[in-house]
Amino acid sequence: MTKTRSPKATRLGRITEYLVEMFPPVSHLILGASIFCVNYFALQAIAGISPLVYSWRAVAGALSVVLFLLLMRVYDELKDVEADLAYGSSGDEKYVNRPIVAGRITVADLSILRWTVTGLLLVLNVPLGWPWPGLAFAFLFLFAWLSYKWFFWPAVSRHLLLAFATHNPISLALFGYIFAVFVGDFGDRAGPGLLLLPLALTTWLPVVAWEISRKVRLPEDETEYPTYSKVLGWRLATVIPIGLVTIAAASLLFVARAAAVGPVFPCILVLAALLAIGACVRHLIAPTARSARLQTPMEAYLLISKLGFTLALAIERGIELTPA
Repeated sequence: MTKTRSPKATRLGRITEYLVEMFPPVSHLILGASIFCVNYFALQAIAGISPLVYSWRAVAGALSVVLFLLLMRVYDELKDVEADLAYGSSGDEKYVNRPIVAGRITVADLSILRWTVTGLLLVLNVPLGWPWPGLAFAFLFLFAWLSYKWFFWPAVSRHLLLAFATHNPISLALFGYIFAVFVGDFGDRAGPGLLLLPLALTTWLPVVAWEISRKVRLPEDETEYPTYSKVLGWRLATVIPIGLVTIAAASLLFVARAAAVGPVFPCILVLAALLAIGACVRHLIAPTARSARLQTPMEAYLLISKLGFTLALAIERGIELTPA
C-alpha cells in the first residue's frame, strides 16, 4: 500500500525528507568522502608521499564527489518520473512508496535541488584550477548531464543493457576527476604507472556489481520493472557480481601491497568480499525472494573496502593537514 502521510508543507521540508529517505546524508557523506580519499591517498602512497597530505583542495574534491553522487540521484529521479509513476501504479513494491510516486516531493522540488547542487559544485571546483582539475570536472559534469538527457537518444531508456553501457562508465569518469585533482596538487610527483589500472578497477567494478545486484529477481517475482535477471537470466545476473567483486578485491589487494599497507586491512577486505560473494552463492543454491536482495551485501563491500583502505593508509603513513 502507498504511504498516505501528507507531504511536508514547505519545499525545504519536502527536500529534507527526500534526502533522509533517498540519500541519507551521513552514510553518503562517508561513502563519497571515502571514494575520494581512498584514491587520493592511494595515489600519494604509490608516489612515495609520506605523511599523506590533505588540504582544503582535497576537502573540496571530497565534497564534490558527494555532491556528484547526489546530482546523479536527482538526475535519475527527474528523468524517470513517468516510468516511476507507471511502476508505482502497477503495484511494484520497489516503487509504490517512492517519494515522487507517493507525492512526498514534487518535480519542482527536485529541480530546485538539482540547480542548488549544480551551483555548489561550481563554487567548489572553480578554485581548484586549470587545466587538469577544471578539464576533468567539465568532462564529468558533461557526462552526467548527457546521461540525464539519455544522450539525446530516447531508445537508451528502453534498453537496460544499453543504459548500462552508456551510464555506468560515469564511475570511471569520477575516478578520472579524483586523479586530476591529485595531479593538480602533486603534478611533479604523480607517477602511479601501471598501478593506475587496478586502482581504477577498485573504483569501477564494485559499482558495476552493485548496479547489477540491485536488479536481480526470480522469474516469479518479475514485474514490468526492467531487471538484469529478466535480460540475462537470474543465474547469470547472480554470477556476474561474484566475478566483479573477485577482480575488484584482487586489484585492491595488489594496490594495498604496492602501498605497503599492513596485513590487517587485506584480511578485512577478503572477509568483506567473501561475505558479498557468499550472498550470491546462497542465492544460487537456495533461491528465494529474500536471498535475491543482493544490494545490501554489495553496498557493505563497497563501504568496507573504501573506508577500510582509507583508514589503513592514514594509520600506516599518517596525515598532514596543510592550508594550501
